[in-house]
Amino acid sequence: MSHIQFDHVIHHIENLDNFNYPGDILALTKGGKHQNLGTYNVLSHIDLRYIEYLDVYNMKKLKEVSKTEEQKHSFAATLVHESFSQGFKRLCFRTDDIEQLKEEMLAEGLIVTGPLEMSRVSNKGQKITWKLLYINDKNFNSKLPFFIQWDQPESERQALLEDKFQKHLSISAIKIESPERDKIVKNWQKWFKMTFISENDDVSVLETADGIQFEITDAKVHKITTVVLKDKNIEAPFLIRVRAGNYRFEPYNS
Repeated sequence: MSHIQFDHVIHHIENLDNFNYPGDILALTKGGKHQNLGTYNVLSHIDLRYIEYLDVYNMKKLKEVSKTEEQKHSFAATLVHESFSQGFKRLCFRTDDIEQLKEEMLAEGLIVTGPLEMSRVSNKGQKITWKLLYINDKNFNSKLPFFIQWDQPESERQALLEDKFQKHLSISAIKIESPERDKIVKNWQKWFKMTFISENDDVSVLETADGIQFEITDAKVHKITTVVLKDKNIEAPFLIRVRAGNYRFEPYNS
């Protein structure tokens, strides 16, 4: 059985070149270009988990690739499918065996694309490579998470990125609204080996093996609404709304 843990969430920001996080509460690092997709990113590394801020530098290329069989379920194509609205767009889970994961997803009856070889070139000219796997379910209307396997060992990535980590912070939860709450609760336990934590009339809570909780509530439209972060430097919670996405900061002991 493949191991799955939370890797990152994607937040689309228009005019990303001019974006600064309000109050510099989150530190941002320039990423690079996905040259085969026409997108580019800026990253906020919490630890090995991060928030990816994404925008478009080549609209023509992105619209073309989003129509292909290989990329129509991709994170970049989501921007096209959602008319380039800002906000959180996709979740990505990390795996250490993407080929095994592919077989597991096929066994569940899911439509699978990949693994796809991916790369971007950093601003320092460094080529970073990874593999992506996309899944789709014809009986599921909401955009599903996708999977990443980094080509560098985790220990090397840790050493390379550690000076960018915001060690007073940790991602603790993701909040999702969906018209398919029951399907998410059932299928994400089965597909992604999440643990059922609790449920009431208002919210269902699942948890990944690495301790990230997913709080799912009912709504007419599926969307990722909020990233919850624990912060060692605060004594009271607060919420910031940034480009159609909510960030809730909570004291570590709450």
